[in-house]
Amino acid sequence: MSSRVARHDPQLFGDRDRAVLEEGHNSLLREMFGDRDLAAVLEEGHNNLLREIETCEPVDLVDRFVDERVAFYSAEAPQLGDRITREGPRETTLDIVEFGREVKAPAWEFTFDIPFTGDPRFFGYRPSIVTGLPCAQVALSTLRLTIDATDPIDVKQIEALFDRELDTIRKMVDAVNAQTKEFNQLLKPQAHNVMDARKERLARGERAASEMTYPRA
Repeated sequence: MSSRVARHDPQLFGDRDRAVLEEGHNSLLREMFGDRDLAAVLEEGHNNLLREIETCEPVDLVDRFVDERVAFYSAEAPQLGDRITREGPRETTLDIVEFGREVKAPAWEFTFDIPFTGDPRFFGYRPSIVTGLPCAQVALSTLRLTIDATDPIDVKQIEALFDRELDTIRKMVDAVNAQTKEFNQLLKPQAHNVMDARKERLARGERAASEMTYPRA
């Protein structure tokens, strides 16, 4: 019995892959939580937000504009749903070694669908606390985990294997959510601090310039 594993392009879930998912392609088979460091992804968003506030037009330095940009850069980590369904059994084969040679043995394939909400790209980001690197197909709103089992079917063994993989996924999703929650809570006050500091800097410049002999054009 085995869970199906595949290794693919390490650049999964960049902008190209987000577009593929949104176009309706079924799924991408991949190892989860291993592509990029979550802290680096969040730091990149944080820096981009503050850069926007530092370089926007002075007229845009108002609460509404800053709050809109905070909402844009806030992390939407996945939340797993409870309504898990399965497909199968489907007939398949497994490669096994028998009397020193590799043969194909009759087997059964089961696929479990785990619904989720949130940004699927976060299944590719590694949190600071790592409890395992499970593998699944990641679609726009569903994780698909496939298990192959030799004949005859042992239901308890199949469910035990799936439950173990699901537990690993849940722990990793919890770690991602804890890290992104802390990031989101700090984002708004930091953004407003940068806005207030820039407004004060601009005001000081205007006060100093007002003492010049030559008027503003």
